[in-house]
Amino acid sequence: MSRAHLAWTGIALHPAASQGAFIEVSCSHANLSHVIENLSRYPDIITVGTTTGDFNLYCILIGVSLPGILRRINEDIIELRLCERTRINLFHQITGGVDWRQEIVGTTTSARDAPPPSEVMEEFQNLHQSTRGVTQAPSASFRPLFLALGADARRPLNQLAEELGSTTSTVKRMVTQLQSRRQAIFRCDVARPLFDYPISTILSLRTPPEFAEELAFRIGGLKETRFCASVASTANVIVVAGLRSLLDGENFTSRIALMGIPAEIASRSISMRMAKVYGRILDNRGRSRLHIPVDPWAAEVHP
Repeated sequence: MSRAHLAWTGIALHPAASQGAFIEVSCSHANLSHVIENLSRYPDIITVGTTTGDFNLYCILIGVSLPGILRRINEDIIELRLCERTRINLFHQITGGVDWRQEIVGTTTSARDAPPPSEVMEEFQNLHQSTRGVTQAPSASFRPLFLALGADARRPLNQLAEELGSTTSTVKRMVTQLQSRRQAIFRCDVARPLFDYPISTILSLRTPPEFAEELAFRIGGLKETRFCASVASTANVIVVAGLRSLLDGENFTSRIALMGIPAEIASRSISMRMAKVYGRILDNRGRSRLHIPVDPWAAEVHP
């Protein structure tokens, strides 16, 4: 599967350490391909996709500091100036979807649809009690290791050590630290349209502010969720979920309504094609055709 560009592995910031911006843009059809291609080249823009509705494109930017994220948006990403309209939502963590839980490989009829509500809420409560809802991003000292693991998370430790000019024991210790501190995770992805997930739904939800993070945690526990975050906006929860069909979208929103938290759908659209997913530039069938190493420190090292 890997040789056929149907599946790949890599490293990612842990959802709890992933801060950034969910950016929706509207641009002319004449500029669309150019904007997609250029946005996909930024190492800290992890995902780019086309959508239906009021906006025809969205992307997700991540970083390790709020000043860096704001600088990228306001000064560095010049393609946003080619767009007629933009909507930018900032988030301080992702509550689901960075790690692979789609159950495409090895699915059984008894597989769980989502963690039980008790597990989701336990994680939510522990996070707030221990860190007040914030997990620090890894320091820049981890950047070379992060970049080296971006294309293939299965690389042998001795090979990594040689490339980084370090020792196997040091590299192993750094990997262990990233995982134990909830700063990084390893992930696998596939050519989703070829595995019966041809589209995604993008939802903006409006819920009372005191429920926003709890709702985001609950939605993040659903297996279809690819991205979910509470954001600083009137529509204060954003969700991207993989779908097998349009009917799946109705079923997904019905399950949100059954979570017992008041929520209203402020906007809904369909992502018809993913151009980039966590550093992988994709062809029209969702296969990986090029890897752009994800670099959350891009704004810090290239001010």
